[in-house]
Amino acid sequence: MTQQTPSDRKIEDVVESILKEIPGENNDFIHQLESLKSSISYSSPELIPLRWKTFTEIFNTNIPFPPQEEWHFKVISIFIDKTIDEVKEMFKNNPIQ
Repeated sequence: MTQQTPSDRKIEDVVESILKEIPGENNDFIHQLESLKSSISYSSPELIPLRWKTFTEIFNTNIPFPPQEEWHFKVISIFIDKTIDEVKEMFKNNPIQ
């Protein structure tokens, strides 16, 4: 995976990729991301950095730290544009409790 900055990545693509990985019982997280996705489509380019900030807040609220389930690692990998193995290695080498 090639690392990109948020400005190089389309936020709507990242949100959509993450939505595909969230188990259905996580209704609040899914609803928050669907709402964000809807607001992105009406955002001017100048507001996209604010949408990334909102996305980060939603993400941090809904994904436990450290991650506990396999899908947590998957969505983190999508969010930070790293492989799942790289994400697992990050937490293995820096176990923050």
